[in-house]
Amino acid sequence: MARLRESQRMEASAKPAGSACRWCEGADWRWNGFEWYPDRPHVCMTPEAVADRSERETRAHRRGLRRSFTRLLR
Repeated sequence: MARLRESQRMEASAKPAGSACRWCEGADWRWNGFEWYPDRPHVCMTPEAVADRSERETRAHRRGLRRSFTRLLR
């Protein structure tokens, strides 16, 4: 990974006040040198989070099927 020049480095702004996960307190914020972002390895397993993920996956799958059928009909 290339090192940043001193002139390119940014001072960390204040850590966001809210939780990094909207369903639990298990995730933390990380600073990448430019911005704060939610800790990626966190996979929330609360019932609400699991339901939200499965709903989004279902919608994405349906969109993929619609595209496939549209291509077949062309």
